[in-house]
Amino acid sequence: MNAARARGSRSASQVGGALVQTLVVLVVLAVAGYELIAIGVTSFAVDDASRQVARAARDAYRSSDGSLDATSEAAATAAETHRSQVTDISIDGEDLTVTLTRRATTLLVHQLAATEELGVREATGRAALDTR
Repeated sequence: MNAARARGSRSASQVGGALVQTLVVLVVLAVAGYELIAIGVTSFAVDDASRQVARAARDAYRSSDGSLDATSEAAATAAETHRSQVTDISIDGEDLTVTLTRRATTLLVHQLAATEELGVREATGRAALDTR
């Protein structure tokens, strides 16, 4: 009788250990999934924001008769509304190009030096200066 009870408690212990291992694996997968989704969503968001900021900067460039200060200020203001930073503005004669960066809201990626850059997304948006 005692031998049967000992076997039963060993089985319960093994089941408990397997349950803990399964939960740990599920938590690790959930965190990894969250990180990947956060980075992916940020990539799409900064891409869309770069086009919107480029249009806002182009409108400021036109309304200020080509003032680069007004263009830069408008781009920075528009980027702030999208939680992004302007890293470059250029005018090549036909297009105004704005490059934005944005840090993904992650749990771990931004805290590890080896993976920190994975959480920083960059996108370039263009807006035509001349609309014919």
